[in-house]
This record gives sequence, C-alpha cells and structure tokens, in this order.
Amino acid sequence: MRNRLSSIIALGLAGFALPAQAATIVQITVNGQITQDVVALNGDPNFSLPNTPEQDSFIFFDEHIRILTEEANVWDPSQIPTAPNAALEGSEHNVISTGTLTGTWTFDASLLATALTGYTDSNGTLLGETANVSTFSIEALGVEVVSEAASVSRVLVANDLAVGQGGEIMDVIAIQADRAEWSESTSDGVLLLLGGDSSWFDDADGSIPDFSRILVAQVEYEEEVYSDSGDPLFNQVLNADLTGSDLSLQVFGDADGSSESSPLLPDTVSQNENGTPSFGFDVSLVDTGIVFIDPEIAVGYTYELTGSGEITGIQAPSSEAVDDADGYIVTLPDGTSFTLEAGELVMLDSGVKSFVLSGIDPALMLDPLDNSTFVLGLMLEGTGTGSTVTQTALVVDTDSFSAVPLPPTVLLMLSGLGLFGFAARRRRRAA
Repeated sequence: MRNRLSSIIALGLAGFALPAQAATIVQITVNGQITQDVVALNGDPNFSLPNTPEQDSFIFFDEHIRILTEEANVWDPSQIPTAPNAALEGSEHNVISTGTLTGTWTFDASLLATALTGYTDSNGTLLGETANVSTFSIEALGVEVVSEAASVSRVLVANDLAVGQGGEIMDVIAIQADRAEWSESTSDGVLLLLGGDSSWFDDADGSIPDFSRILVAQVEYEEEVYSDSGDPLFNQVLNADLTGSDLSLQVFGDADGSSESSPLLPDTVSQNENGTPSFGFDVSLVDTGIVFIDPEIAVGYTYELTGSGEITGIQAPSSEAVDDADGYIVTLPDGTSFTLEAGELVMLDSGVKSFVLSGIDPALMLDPLDNSTFVLGLMLEGTGTGSTVTQTALVVDTDSFSAVPLPPTVLLMLSGLGLFGFAARRRRRAA
C-alpha cells in the first residue's frame, strides 16, 4: 500500500508548500455533495405490542413523526415514512437526504510548523486554537437548509493513523470550526479531515506539511438532540466524501491588513434571526493609515466602528481583486453619498463612525457565507483598545467561487475515515 500511495503523490500539484512564518492564515473552501442521516431516538416507528387493535399496534409511530417533522430539520421531508412497517421492527429507521455544501475553514497553518510525527493519539492531538471565522451553507431541493458561522478554529493531528476498511495508515490533519459559545447547545464543531500518506508528516520535517499531498478529505458533523426533560430525540450525522475538485485553497499570510493580498480577516461573527451574518474585525492594534479588511461578499454592506477612533478614508478594492467595473456607492451617516471607483481612495472631509457601501454587482453572485475576496481599505485614526469594525451584509446572493484547486484526491474508498476518534460531535438541548 505504501508504494501505491507514493506513486500517486507524484501526480499532485506543485506550489502548495506553505511558508512557515509568524502566522500563515489559510482558507480551504469546499463545494461538494453532503449526506444527512437522521435517526429518531424516541418513538420507534416499528415498535408494536401484541394482541392490540391494528390501529394501536405501533404505539410510538406518532411520536416518531412528530420528532422528524417538528424537532429535526429533515432536508427532504418526502423521505419521512407515512405509515409504520412491521417488517422493520427492531431496526433503526433512518431518514437520509442529500444536499450541496459550501463551506470555508479558516485557520492558522503555522500551528502545523512543528514535529508532528510524535502525535500518535488516535483521538487526535490539539495543536492550538485561534479566532478565525469559518462559514457554512447547505442547499437541498433548491432551498437553503443550513446557514451557519463559527468563530473558533482548532487544528488537530494524528500521525500514522489506521483508517478505512483495509486498515490503511495515514497522517491526518483535522480543522475543527466551532462557536465560542452556544446559546442552547454545546458542540465540537464542523470537522474537515485531510489525509496524507504515512510519510506526509515525516517529510515535512517540522515545517507546514505540503498540502498538495492531500490524498483524501472528508467533512463530518454529528449532533444528538435531547428534550428539556433529558429524553433523547434524534441523532443527526452529516458526511461528505470529497474529491480534489471539491476543494480550493487561499493563503492570506499574516492577514494583518497591510495589503490586498494580506487583508485583515474577521475574528468574530454573529447572525440575526434570518441568518444574515455580521463580521467583526479587531482594529485596536492597527497602525494609523489604510487597513485592508476581507469581509464575506454580498451586494452591499454596512460598516461600523465601535470604540475609539474614526474612519477618515475609504479605498475600494482594485479591479484585479474584484472585477466590478462600475464601482460602488458610499453613503455617509448624514445622507451624503459619492461613487467609489475600483482602487480609488477617498479621504473624508470629517471622520465618521459608520457608512454603507452598496452597488456590488449582483452578476458576481457572491454569497456572504462564502469567504470570497472583497478587500476594502479603511483609513483609521485614533483607534485603541476595544476598537472594532463590524460589517453586516445588505443582500445575500449565490456564490461563484474561484480559487486554486487542491490536487485530485485518491479514491481509496476509506469508509472508515469517518470513524476517527476525534470526529465532530454536537449535543444540543432542544427547546
């Protein structure tokens, strides 16, 4: 098996060896098919009692249907049974749906610039945690069924892990996107598993492993939901087996806001009841001058500076960064507005705490839950501890993502890849 893997690696793309520096912020985007598997844990549709009238024999069926229709977010309701089936008595009854996942995992890859060969715990070893925003949306049957954002990024590794039905040995990196807090739930987040051959970590020799050597990739998410009384309601598992064409990668370097190629990325996120995200950028340590920030794109945004300081100038993204020839409209708090051409810097007559930027071309089809690049420059003065720029979408569109694809993964049929000891688990108390 080792020889087979080594021969396949030569097919990988060059240029994905990441530089080891103080921070190497990387964003991996996934666009692929994902499966939802829901099992009701209370209300077995096939449990019957003997010697009872036929209409009363399946005593838990009504509760089974209630859980699936009221508690669980079943993507394809047509898969929910309409009648009990005695032939299935004693077995789990799964409701399986499929959808399309668009997700981004943003993380500090410099955490991987260490000797990884000693981390052999099959549960995975946590290398570190950073405040990087990741976003996820899932569409099924033409409807968005998931719109989620996470503000914590964890990097875990496992060296020489036995995976798959054949017991293949692989080195594995797991990127775990999670929320800092859950209002009514706890979660281990959404896991992106990246597998290379058994010499992947050895050959890195203390530097960031070469991402062109990724052979298999998988997304995992699991939750188990309980009622207020503590009774189990349902278990849900989301799983996506990925190919190389499903993955793409961007590198933002230090992401310190110093340029369009190294923009400041959001470190906090919140969502309103409609799922519209608001992203926060910590500008407290930014030197006075232009700082470039990289929000999730829509057709317009509201920008607001809280804490000390003022916004004294606004610079549009260059045409190389965003292909929007007719520019943008900036509206200030007093109602005045002006046009901002691509790459243009406009200094304001007086500083402001907020403004609205509109006119992003809808034809770009850019979704705020996809981390595509819209690098806006802000001239800030007087910022200090607690100064934060918040950006909130005006309109959500459908994404058209373009980035460097990762190399094709190998179809090893590693069904056991989803059985890693550090697989994601989410437990939430249902209302």
